[in-house]
Amino acid sequence: MSALEFVAFWNGTRMKAMATVGATGAPHIAPVHAEFVGGRLRSTVFETAVRRRDLQTNAEVAFTAWGPNGAAAIVYGRAAEVPNSLRDSRTGATGGPRRTVALDIAVTRIYAMKGRES
Repeated sequence: MSALEFVAFWNGTRMKAMATVGATGAPHIAPVHAEFVGGRLRSTVFETAVRRRDLQTNAEVAFTAWGPNGAAAIVYGRAAEVPNSLRDSRTGATGGPRRTVALDIAVTRIYAMKGRES
C-alpha cells in the first residue's frame, strides 16, 4: 500500500481501535475516531477516559483499522494532548455532559496491507 493509498484507506475507515497501557501494565483498548490531518495523526478521547489517564504515565499508543475487503493497518506512536483542546462533546447515554481532549500522535511505525481486489 502506497502512502497515498494508506491515508485514503485510514481516513476512509470510520472506526479505529486505540490501545494504551496503564501504570500497572494492564492494556486498555477502545474504539475511537482518528484521522490524518496535514500529515499528522489526530484523535480525541473523553476527559475521564482510562486511556487519557494511561497517557499521563505512558504516551505509547497503538491504533488499528480494518476494511470489509481485508485491508488492515496498524499505527504505533506517542500521543500528546493538544494544549487548550478540552471541549464540550455530545451527551452520553445517561444524558450527562461530556468533554473531549484532542491528541496529536507522533507516528513511529505503520504496517498496512491491501485488501482483496473486487
